[in-house]
Formats: sequence, C-alpha cells, structure tokens
Amino acid sequence: GGDLVECTLTPYDGFEAGTPLLATVPIANTPPVIALASVGPTDAAVSDDDVTATDPLLCSWTEPFDADGSNVAITIEWTIDGELVGTEAELSSGYGAGDEVVCSVYGNDGTDQGDPAVASIMIQNTLPTIGDVYISPDPGYAASTLVCAWDDYQDIDGDPDVSIPSWFINGLFAGVGP
Repeated sequence: GGDLVECTLTPYDGFEAGTPLLATVPIANTPPVIALASVGPTDAAVSDDDVTATDPLLCSWTEPFDADGSNVAITIEWTIDGELVGTEAELSSGYGAGDEVVCSVYGNDGTDQGDPAVASIMIQNTLPTIGDVYISPDPGYAASTLVCAWDDYQDIDGDPDVSIPSWFINGLFAGVGP
C-alpha cells in the first residue's frame, strides 16, 4: 500500500498521436490475513474432547500473510461469553465446565488490522474429589445404625456435592444411601 499507480494513454489512429491523458490511482493498504487458528490443551496426551478446567490451553495460528510485504504484529484475545480473559498464547485459568473458550488472533501491519482467525474449545466437567470417607460408629455392632460420611468434597467447577454412598457387606452390594 501507499504507492501511486499512473496510466498514460496516448490515442493513436495509426497515423498521428493525439493528446495523452493521465489517470492515477492510489494503492491502498491491504490488511494482513491469518488463515487459521486452533485451540487445544498444552498437554498432547489430553484429547480436545476431554479438556477440563485444570488443563492449560494453547492457541496456535498460521503464519500471517501481508500482501504489501509489511511486518505483522500479532494480538491474541481469549474470551468466554464475550468477556476478555487473556491475551497470551497460553491460557490456564478462568474457565470451567460448560464454557466455550474462544481464541481470536489478529494481525496488524501498522496501518490496518485484519479480520481475526478464530477457534474455540468446549470445557468438560472436572471430576470431583473427597478427602476421606468413614463409617460411624466404629466399631459397628449388629444393632448399630451405620452412617457413611465423607469430608473435604471439592469440585473445581463449583458443582454441589450430591454424592450418594453405596453399601457392601462382605463385598456384596447391599444398597445405597447415607
């Protein structure tokens, strides 16, 4: 961009040349193009379909192309529900189960910003954990009403504890409930 192209035409009938005329057109800058972006977990062992809130994400993109030959600066925007949550190639927090995390990669040649290359990934549920499980009273007796309890329930996605214990007697299933 920035060049001025001229065309001069001299009319000619095969015998004499007429008065030449000149036309000019400025060549506008062409915004840079990033053809493709992709999002996935930083750990190659984790499938894109199994990404949870504990998996860091990586945004990658194809080499930018600028038709004018200008250097292209890259800007990255991570968003969830339209809210900006990051600006680096890697994102490792701020998302949970059910979120669609979007990475938009913009190229800017110093004059114009091109359209973004956009990719997204869905965040799956993270498995909850408990710290310990115990039966009371301990020891139990044939006439005892036993209760199964647990502590330190944690769910990084913020889901409530709806755990239901299963009971076994000598390895055989005996029922469910507290």
